[in-house]
Amino acid sequence: MDTNQQNQEYPKTYGQQTIVTARNLRLIAHFDFEGLMDHPASASKEPVPSVGGLDVFAHSRSTAARIVNDLMGAPHPPVMESGSPFEGGVGAYSLGGAEQRWLNLLHTGGTPLLKGAQEFVVSMDVKYFGNSTKNSWLFCASRNQRLNVYMHENYIGIYFNSDGVPSVERYSNGREGATELTAGLGYHDWVQCALVIRPNSTAIYVNGTLAAGIDTTDAKRFSLPSIFGPDGGYTYFGKGNWGYENSYFGEFFDGLIDNIRIYAK
Repeated sequence: MDTNQQNQEYPKTYGQQTIVTARNLRLIAHFDFEGLMDHPASASKEPVPSVGGLDVFAHSRSTAARIVNDLMGAPHPPVMESGSPFEGGVGAYSLGGAEQRWLNLLHTGGTPLLKGAQEFVVSMDVKYFGNSTKNSWLFCASRNQRLNVYMHENYIGIYFNSDGVPSVERYSNGREGATELTAGLGYHDWVQCALVIRPNSTAIYVNGTLAAGIDTTDAKRFSLPSIFGPDGGYTYFGKGNWGYENSYFGEFFDGLIDNIRIYAK
């Protein structure tokens, strides 16, 4: 087991049977991005129409979630890329870049995706380019859309530092007693990544194998309702709320993402 692990029993491998089915989690979001290949705008990189947002391109496999335009109202430009090899797809979404592309997920009714959740799993296929000189955020579920205040943070996220080392953070009103994990994902190659958030533990799996896991020091303080607050927070892929004196800007992921799935209860 990883040296980060304490007392919690973690399955050594990730799969629906060992994680999702065993915990009775429900699929609430699934995007495979095959629609990037179906729309002519994807080739010319024209803006996504404001009506329908990125769902046209994300090719949703779930009726419970949708991808919306960014919080400033500007449409995301779709980018056509070769898909992850794990599921035989041909489309993937390019995060970051000069346009600072990122994804904001909500329930189809417009409510926060993780509102009311007690635990969740987010899995995705990822290809990290490693070109960023700043922290590069792959996933961040945050209480609000504003910049974080140091030592008063409320979020769960995965980021790569400037040296390309991925880390998981689970903060609730600061960092004291918080969860911090590191795990190797590798550069330039597609990998399958799964973040497993339970009431009493945090774990990350890479290509189906446990990379790091740790028990939560204070289950009540680090519960999802405590972190996200009564409104349920925001669920981002490709952006963390750090970096600039503007709530829209942040630290962005540099790479590709495919086959996003989120399970929760």
